[in-house]
Amino acid sequence: MVQKALTRDEAKAITRRRLVEAAVRLVSGSGGRALTASAVAREAGVAQPTFYVHFRDLDDLLRAVAEIQIDELRREFQKARSRIELEALARGDRTEALRNAFRVPLQTIVSRPVAFRVYVQERPHGDTELGRHCRQIDEELRRDLVEDLARLDRFTGRGRGPEELNMLADGLISLTEALGLGILDGRYANLERAVEILVDFARGALV
Repeated sequence: MVQKALTRDEAKAITRRRLVEAAVRLVSGSGGRALTASAVAREAGVAQPTFYVHFRDLDDLLRAVAEIQIDELRREFQKARSRIELEALARGDRTEALRNAFRVPLQTIVSRPVAFRVYVQERPHGDTELGRHCRQIDEELRRDLVEDLARLDRFTGRGRGPEELNMLADGLISLTEALGLGILDGRYANLERAVEILVDFARGALV
């Protein structure tokens, strides 16, 4: 069967994607600050001038990394949020509802290991395009979690204040990320056991 030749636009899109994916791999290994156009081109298997056909400079490339790779991670976490059953946490089978609430974020981390490492690694760097984008996503996810925790408090009648809710959100996010990274690093082999640990920590605080 004869394959149809790629159009110029299709070929350009493929090369651009290769450059973005090469940048993600390099950033995950050495950080965004160590990135160079020549290193990205070499990793992508293209000539260095090709880099500048697709991107004006490294900031332009890192903007694309943020928009393509990191935003995919953001969308997956948002999907995970949409599946959290707050009423079930408050009134139903609380243990199973907690398992579901933590399982999906952990599965997201495990399914997108490189993007997640880049996200965690780069968000402290507010002086880079990628770092600013990662920090913005972190703030959005944290704000969403605080909102969900406040709604859960309304169901349960706990009535915690903003500071307590922010502390709780920080703790839940940090623990979930730590266990997710532990799975990625091979220190923990069992995702479901990590879910149970999160449930043990969260049961008293949430329900």
